[in-house]
Amino acid sequence: EDGIRDVERSRGLGDVYKRQDIYRLFEAAGWQASRQGDMVTLSGEGKETKIYVADTLDHEKIYDKLSDPQVRHVLCANDRVKNVAIQEAARTSKKKDKPLTLFVSTIAEFEEKGEFEKVEFLED
Repeated sequence: EDGIRDVERSRGLGDVYKRQDIYRLFEAAGWQASRQGDMVTLSGEGKETKIYVADTLDHEKIYDKLSDPQVRHVLCANDRVKNVAIQEAARTSKKKDKPLTLFVSTIAEFEEKGEFEKVEFLED
């Protein structure tokens, strides 16, 4: 690893939540956002969506979050965390022997595009 990446590794949840642009994007789309720990719940129009805000490279922690069938959106601190989330979604799908659809984005990608990338894991 180069030294620059190590310094930039993770902003931490505090910094993630200070970035009000994310909440403005949700609110502009008609959602109400609430936060509890590393989870953001969006609600509106009778719907609710849970978003896991990941700022760790801890595979087991991410795997545990993705084992909850309600958590299918992951907002990642950076590309390295995004890669771990995708790896753990593949493991979750394989271990449960079920297809899984994950919606994933880094904070920077989400702020720029306002959307998640859809990644599908199909049964073998």
